[in-house]
Amino acid sequence: MRKNRIIIALISVIVLAVAATAQTAPPAQGQEKKPVDTAKLYAEIVGSYSYDINGQSMIMNFWVENGKLYAAPQGEESKYAEVILKDAEKLFFEATPPGGRLFEIEFARGESKKIEKSVLRSEGMEAAGIKIK
Repeated sequence: MRKNRIIIALISVIVLAVAATAQTAPPAQGQEKKPVDTAKLYAEIVGSYSYDINGQSMIMNFWVENGKLYAAPQGEESKYAEVILKDAEKLFFEATPPGGRLFEIEFARGESKKIEKSVLRSEGMEAAGIKIK
């Protein structure tokens, strides 16, 4: 009978310890990040952007094909590159066209909450762009 009381007491202590640990556990660090709906994000980006590069305007076209985002300078579609999402929260992408030069592309939302601006960076060059269609 004494053994049963000891076992019951031990089980009770363990249950209380687990309950106390659960109550004093630190709160979760913010909310879990929601998975990114890349199809929706890419659809928002698709279009043409005009970049100012040393006083010259360059039009860059972005399109989706087979679930992937691509870009190429207007009139030079054979020099396209896949645009790879690196940070959805910052709307940050990277692309490496056939020449092997890495481009960083960052998009931004305007007051309407739609993507309407972009910055193109490569090898110390930075060009601001706006969505034109």
